[in-house]
Amino acid sequence: MSTSDVDIANAALLDLGHESIQSFLDDSDQARGINAIYSLTRDRVLAAHPWNFATKRLSLAAAVITLNTDEWTTAYLLPADSLRVLYVEPKGSPFVVENGYILTNLSAPLRCSVIYRITDPAVFSVNFTSALQYRLCAALCVAITARRGNAQDYWRLYQQELQEARTTDGQEWWEARNNDSPIGFARVSGSNLSANQLTDGEWM
Repeated sequence: MSTSDVDIANAALLDLGHESIQSFLDDSDQARGINAIYSLTRDRVLAAHPWNFATKRLSLAAAVITLNTDEWTTAYLLPADSLRVLYVEPKGSPFVVENGYILTNLSAPLRCSVIYRITDPAVFSVNFTSALQYRLCAALCVAITARRGNAQDYWRLYQQELQEARTTDGQEWWEARNNDSPIGFARVSGSNLSANQLTDGEWM
């Protein structure tokens, strides 16, 4: 049986010593706490690392918009489910992401690689599932247990899962990836990622 969102949430709750839930809509503090943070936390964990299962390559046509800048010549609209631009081709080419567009001086079509939003837990990798569980624990420690010290412990476990993912995902890729830096993060239109995760106008 495949893992569900509720299964991941319950793993976090049980780790914190709380009762499990049947649904995110249950009438309980646990369900309300999970429901408030789950989607945002999932997107943050997705954007934190170029997970192999959540990375795809795009070929984008130039957008017909007016650019109020002399620095960039062309804009490319990102799909609404894009969470982070890893690179544009050829790699090393400068670009910036603003208001859901990639701005660059490259001619169309623009080929790029992005992390995109995946909502089906059946395709999550083992490392991602564990990382999401620990990040949920860290958030819920404060939200429903008020134990901030334990939150730091779960944050360390979350970071350890990201580090392991860098190794395991790298074994499935022929080229060393150097895009795991927060500099590679870019907010796109429709994203709910907070300012402490991503900032507008970050550069590659």
